[in-house]
Amino acid sequence: MKRLDTTKAAIVVIDIQNDFCHTRGYQGLRGRDVGRVQSVVRRIEEFTQEARQLGVPVVFMHNLHDPDTDTDEWRARHLEPRDSQSCRPGTWGAEFFTLVPQPQDHVLPKARYSAFTNTGLEELLRSLNRTSLFFCGTATSICVETSLRDATCRDFLVTLVDDCCGDYSEIAHNNTVRSVASGFGAVTQSKHVIEGLRISAERG
Repeated sequence: MKRLDTTKAAIVVIDIQNDFCHTRGYQGLRGRDVGRVQSVVRRIEEFTQEARQLGVPVVFMHNLHDPDTDTDEWRARHLEPRDSQSCRPGTWGAEFFTLVPQPQDHVLPKARYSAFTNTGLEELLRSLNRTSLFFCGTATSICVETSLRDATCRDFLVTLVDDCCGDYSEIAHNNTVRSVASGFGAVTQSKHVIEGLRISAERG
């Protein structure tokens, strides 16, 4: 099946960074339930490790914001103005949370919710001939969903890896799961993805 073809698949990991996942990060200090996000990180680590062994490339999106990328309109997107911003370049908050990209992985900076906005991600995936994308990361209902929807509109075959996505509320996460399943792509668990990729690899 094309979706689980090891020669076509790629994994996109969204924003697993201290500001989004750590209790002392930007979202944790704002009172968000980062424990729900932290709970999926180990599964992402296992999932990506097994995928690498099967020859599937892994792309880490690295959220970074600085004055050059933050327009007045972007800073004003919230109804209530905020005097701070997450993931400033060079800060602890912008660093990856426990996950460590491996030498063969790809790391791309992003400054918007979608992993495709001014990042070079589409160009990278096309150059690798990867058309089936498996999305992981945080937050399910914001950056993961936005990136997945964008991928669908760019004619990629997309899958939300349910147990490798985290959000700050169960409702928000489940809303995205329902939305994706209703027409944007497939929703599945990491173990089923690995099982399918292994079958593909064995068939050669």
